[in-house]
Amino acid sequence: MASGLPLPPTPHFDSIVTLDDVKNPKPSPEMFRKVCHELGIKPGHALVIEDGMYGIQGAKQCGMHSIGLRTKFNKYQDFSAASMEIKSLGQLDVEKIKALGE
Repeated sequence: MASGLPLPPTPHFDSIVTLDDVKNPKPSPEMFRKVCHELGIKPGHALVIEDGMYGIQGAKQCGMHSIGLRTKFNKYQDFSAASMEIKSLGQLDVEKIKALGE
């Protein structure tokens, strides 16, 4: 559930964790750790795409790489903790993402 609203089942995600599933909200890394645990992966092998500085901070605290998605709604937020920043999902580049893990 997200903020008390039921989420429909989806074949697109293997794990969905919302604020209702953790005790501590972002920027705590708790949400990101829970997802990694559910997926059975190490945080250093995960990538977070976030549009908020608290999510970017939480991902970094968890040991994950993050991509900050800059929009007109968050243009003044501090994304300095992000591994990289983009202005649209169309800017995602597989080679640049692979280079984050090197």
